[in-house]
Amino acid sequence: MRNVYENVPEFENESFLLRMVSNNDIDSLFKVYSDKKAIPFFNSDNCHGDTFYYDTIEKMKKAVEFWLYSYKEKYFVRWSIMEKVPIKQLVQ
Repeated sequence: MRNVYENVPEFENESFLLRMVSNNDIDSLFKVYSDKKAIPFFNSDNCHGDTFYYDTIEKMKKAVEFWLYSYKEKYFVRWSIMEKVPIKQLVQ
């Protein structure tokens, strides 16, 4: 695999697209990260106390800003998983 900090690969199949997070994802991500029921599913290991619960759109924007900064500084890549086909259609 190539250096992820030179070119973030995208992975895609008929149902999903996995790609680097972008500012265009903020509204969709906010729906997930503002849901208290989702908190137990977030892995915050080595995240210095961040629980990934963002109860305002401004907090979500700042999180994405930090994720993009972290990529620029080569700390980590934050991915988005885009659903192309609704899950309920996949299980029918």
